[in-house]
Amino acid sequence: MAKKDIVYKLNELFGNMDDISYFCGANDNNPDKVVKILNDIIKFAFIYKDFINEELTMGMILEEIDKIENLDELYRNYLEKTKGLFYKLSSSKKDFIYEILDDDIRIADVKGIILPSYSKIEEICNLNIERDTKLLKLEEKCAKAERFKEVGFCYIRPELFEISSSDTYIGYNLTGDIEEDLNILYSDDRYGNSDQFTNPLFKSYEANIEQIRKNKDMSIKKYGDLIRIENGRHRIVYLMSQDKKEAIPIKVIRRFEDREINLELIKLSKKFNANIYKNNLLNDEFDIIIEINNVAYNITSKEELIRLSKSLENGENIDIPSFEFETVDLEYLDKEEIVDRYTLIIYDLYVKHGKRIVEGNLTDIINILNIAGDSLLEEAFNFIQYRYQYSKIYNDDFDNYFRSVVDKIKNENSKQEEVKIKR
Repeated sequence: MAKKDIVYKLNELFGNMDDISYFCGANDNNPDKVVKILNDIIKFAFIYKDFINEELTMGMILEEIDKIENLDELYRNYLEKTKGLFYKLSSSKKDFIYEILDDDIRIADVKGIILPSYSKIEEICNLNIERDTKLLKLEEKCAKAERFKEVGFCYIRPELFEISSSDTYIGYNLTGDIEEDLNILYSDDRYGNSDQFTNPLFKSYEANIEQIRKNKDMSIKKYGDLIRIENGRHRIVYLMSQDKKEAIPIKVIRRFEDREINLELIKLSKKFNANIYKNNLLNDEFDIIIEINNVAYNITSKEELIRLSKSLENGENIDIPSFEFETVDLEYLDKEEIVDRYTLIIYDLYVKHGKRIVEGNLTDIINILNIAGDSLLEEAFNFIQYRYQYSKIYNDDFDNYFRSVVDKIKNENSKQEEVKIKR
């Protein structure tokens, strides 16, 4: 095992500042602990004969070192066998390059190794502490805004959502600090080398907001007062930085803002395999359909929900009105055909009764049709309601859209019928 090969591999390990940073954090950001780790890895490299032949990370090496009770003794035995048992010069005379090495590590062995200085390790530890402090403050801020973590059910729809600089937000690779995040986002590869023609920061607010309103891909989760940015980080942070309350089209995922309700819904889903549906996608009222074993309950209050939950747990009769409702397997072969059929039925109701059909509840449709409900009817109705809301947000003609969907379904059905006749 050539020394130069060992040194080369050690340089690969020690050159990874992300790993060094991680081990600083894992060791309380104590520079002395990190120095010991580096020394132990060097000693391990010379006593472990297969070191250069195995793909070992620093973490894997440390796991192996933990299994060794007498690493220092083994290293001294290695020095004796190689006829080189001697100690380094006193610390006052150490070369700066090797200042973090133990006094029993032979300089001749590690000649050429690139080591971080003690001051560099201190710097990394301090940066970690600063980052962790910021992260802790952000987590505390987000937890306060979110209020509780539990989500028993959520629903999604497009909205004209007001963005403000006072919002508490979080997202991938975001710090929660608007100015800092703006600098990070608009200095990445996407915008770093951009000129005034392509970089939004060089354009007027009016031009940017006009473009943002045209986008249809922004999405967030709104839990409590916390905004979790799912897509559109650049645009949303930019709007926040302008310190203007601006309502823009965004796809918003919401939950019911009552922890007890969410806990009960989680319990019903896990314990009784309950399926939960929003009765009306267009509002935030607690109005849901809970299906258990093909029996559905229209729950409109927390009290009803708790009563249902307790009755199920205690095996008691449920004194809440119920109706037939089947949750259809997603792999159901005729799913698309049935959803299309429901779409046609809902369209006929829409033509006859107007917008109250798409603005109303799923249970209204079930009652009008006088049929048992099922998840495919819910899927068709949910899609229509979503698209109705979408049309309002983006100023599209819903009637034309709905009509085109129906025409497409009828056209496909007629083609299928022609094929059947030919056969």
